[in-house]
Amino acid sequence: MFTVKTTECVGFDSRWKVKGVYNEGSSQTTKFTQNDTSVSTTATTEVETQTSEYAISKTCEVDMLKLADWLSKIYPSVQRELSEAVYSKAFNGLYSYEGHVAPDAKLLQTLNINVNSGSGDFPVRVHAISWNCTGNTLAVACNYFHRSWCHHTGQVNFYTFDSNDKLPDTPRKRLNFNACINVLRFHITIPFIIACGAFSGEIIIWSIQHGDGNNVLAKVNAHEEGIIDMSWIYDIDPAKTILLASCSIDGLLNVWNFNLHVSVLSIKVRYKIKSPVFARIQRSSAVQEEIAKKVVRGILTFDFSLYMRELFVAGVEGGLLVLCSMLGANKLKGSTKDVPVLDPVMKYYEPHEGEIIATKFSPNRKDMFMSCATDGEIRIYLTEQEPPARIIFLEEDLHHVSWVPFYENIVVGCGKKGILEIFHLLTSQAIASVPAEKNIPTTLLQLEINKQRCSIVAVGNDRAHGIVYCKMSTLTKLRNFIQIRKAHAWYPDTEWLRQFDGPVMYPCPTTSRFKMLPFNGKMLPPERKIQTKVINFGPAHPAAHGVLRLLLELDGELVRSVDPHIGLLHRGSEKLSEYKTYLQAMPYFDRLDYVSPMCNEHAYCLAIEKLLNIEIPIRAKYIRTLMAEITRLISHTLSVCSQILDAGAITPIFWMFEEREKLMEFYERVCGARMHSAYFRPGGVKEDIPIGLLEDIHWFVEHFCPRCDEIEDLLNDNRLFRQRNIGIGAITAADAMSVGFTGLNLRACGVQWDIRKTQPYEIYDELDFDVPVGCNGDCWDRYICKVREMRESCRIILQCIDRMPPGEVRVDDNKVSPPSRETMKNSMESLIHHFKYFSQGFHVPPGCTYVATEHPKGEFGVYLVSDGSSRPYRLKVRAPGFPHLGGMCYCIDHKSMLGDIPVLIASLDLVFGDIDR
Repeated sequence: MFTVKTTECVGFDSRWKVKGVYNEGSSQTTKFTQNDTSVSTTATTEVETQTSEYAISKTCEVDMLKLADWLSKIYPSVQRELSEAVYSKAFNGLYSYEGHVAPDAKLLQTLNINVNSGSGDFPVRVHAISWNCTGNTLAVACNYFHRSWCHHTGQVNFYTFDSNDKLPDTPRKRLNFNACINVLRFHITIPFIIACGAFSGEIIIWSIQHGDGNNVLAKVNAHEEGIIDMSWIYDIDPAKTILLASCSIDGLLNVWNFNLHVSVLSIKVRYKIKSPVFARIQRSSAVQEEIAKKVVRGILTFDFSLYMRELFVAGVEGGLLVLCSMLGANKLKGSTKDVPVLDPVMKYYEPHEGEIIATKFSPNRKDMFMSCATDGEIRIYLTEQEPPARIIFLEEDLHHVSWVPFYENIVVGCGKKGILEIFHLLTSQAIASVPAEKNIPTTLLQLEINKQRCSIVAVGNDRAHGIVYCKMSTLTKLRNFIQIRKAHAWYPDTEWLRQFDGPVMYPCPTTSRFKMLPFNGKMLPPERKIQTKVINFGPAHPAAHGVLRLLLELDGELVRSVDPHIGLLHRGSEKLSEYKTYLQAMPYFDRLDYVSPMCNEHAYCLAIEKLLNIEIPIRAKYIRTLMAEITRLISHTLSVCSQILDAGAITPIFWMFEEREKLMEFYERVCGARMHSAYFRPGGVKEDIPIGLLEDIHWFVEHFCPRCDEIEDLLNDNRLFRQRNIGIGAITAADAMSVGFTGLNLRACGVQWDIRKTQPYEIYDELDFDVPVGCNGDCWDRYICKVREMRESCRIILQCIDRMPPGEVRVDDNKVSPPSRETMKNSMESLIHHFKYFSQGFHVPPGCTYVATEHPKGEFGVYLVSDGSSRPYRLKVRAPGFPHLGGMCYCIDHKSMLGDIPVLIASLDLVFGDIDR
């Protein structure tokens, strides 16, 4: 629980003082109490001392984290003001913790590293500590002085959490080093590899996984003088190479390359970093006097960015702070092909007056880093600004500071008084401090936060003790600033904003491309970002099946979006039909779906007959059904051939077009035309079928089914054809129904819908046939359904031939259908009817109707409005291909490639005569 006491928060000034108490000990649902107190305009910082005139208290169950997220979504302006406030100097509210509601900061345990390595030896102090990447092992390095031979040695003790989440007093493993250990670093991704840097300039790589006799993986004399800092770096391929950077007061920062092969670890120098400003300055006395205050000799500390592995910030002797990059570095004299000597300095920042103790990049923000020096200041810098964006003034010098992972405004430090202090960047003040045990008055030297258990902090002191604190679990994250409801809305004026002039902590464009690296885990190999490009598919493409134009957004070969453009074949068929008689409008329907002309006529004739309220002869119904199924065979043979050809096979197209040629001959024998037949007429058909045609159709059907078997034998088990169709262009049943899929494309998704079964017309209710249904809705299911439907159409054709009744093929009403030639020669009345029928047309009673038929492409509907004249008042055609083309974007997924588009178009069976109309 914390109290907000402020007169300078965003949205408040000296006239508005608010106290809000939030019980936010955890993310669980807690009690939330809100006190709204009216106050006077007297400028005071203690709201508690004011007498309240009235108080309104509300208590309810609320989840604070969910409430903050919800308010941020509902009120984007609040979130924007919050972001501007958090990353600027405008957010200067005083956040203080009351005594009994302070965060749970306690000393967890103290490890006594008091194990002598020989007679008369005693440990000096803990020089280094480190947590491994999994957060379960703590390494503590302590140096010992041997009186007998006046020499220092180092020892590393490893402690592992037990079942009670505590570190045991006895270390699990000990490793000895014949020199003083100054730096200790566990590997960032491999939990059992640790690097030690010594005062002698040596680096030793240990593996705590091996036995006591085989722990050393590599050992190298890294520097001429003592190593004072080290850091592991992510490489491009962390599985093969490992980078380790080390610095010394000799002015060099070396980047070591470890090639890891099973059990062999080779080491060599990859870069030598030595800037001219890092070296000892040998100049005249006059020049030395000018720069005496800033004589730079060596790197004291450095830290690599978690977002870009080549970027690091370095603190140099003399208080100088620089930003460096290995990729943008300039080569110096002495460089070789194998080991280049680089000058990596990119930018200089406002220096400290004392020596820099620690520099750390923020793990939470790309463009922020921190420095701490002996001048009693913690400075927060932004990469784009030379002056510090925030300065925390310390009462006592600190020996080490560190960011808290996932808490972007919290900094932890330890110092001389043995106190662990926690600072908040927004207030620039210490918000909590934890003293060490009274019987151990020590100076805290090292600090390491467990990145996996952010509540655990390990600190080393100068009395050979490792101190473990339980601190971070209950720190409050000041995420959002939420104004109390019904509070007076206040907008800051210019005078009030002037006090916050200065550098603003905003993310910069330079660091926007940085990528966060994981605290524990391998860095993924960098991926080349390919900018998406838009290309035109069609309208002259041979696989477009007409004048289709698609705008395809490509990411390499992957299709990200499809934008169809239509209208290149628009002829205004619906409007032209309104200026023609009902009979004269018939040819326009032949030219809609020119692959299935008689099925187009069928729906139009049924709509006219429904308005006329007439019943056509039974023989005419059988002939219509027979020719409609022959038309279905013509359409499906072309569609299957196109899909097979676009998938890369060419043989079946010759077989199918041979069979399709026979069907076109049946068309020609019935009406005299291979296309644009105009055979169906209102009231029946134009003429009766010729003698001998039914026998020829019967013979064709008996030989057509074996041809379908040959195609299935050739393609169904073909590996390439299956790969080009299975899983390609899949659409779910819900999406198919929402965009208006009908017919075979809808049945391929698993929806059992066929107008011939659900709303039968003509004689379909008297016939025996099955409707094939798919399950996945992909190109493969559409192909299978088309082949199965061709077999079912053959069944229907055979039944129509066997049951074909005798009789007339047109209604016996000269007002609707023309009289025969014989009656015209003998009857003047018939001649007049014939003249008026073809010159003026027949009149249809006023009304409107909608008739749909099961077209080979889907549901073909005709909406017809009559005003009582011989011309339709309004004619609307529901083309089945239009929603299929519009739903193509639902058939594209994340793995759809450019080569799949022709197969998808062919499987959807698009014809632009009816789409554009």
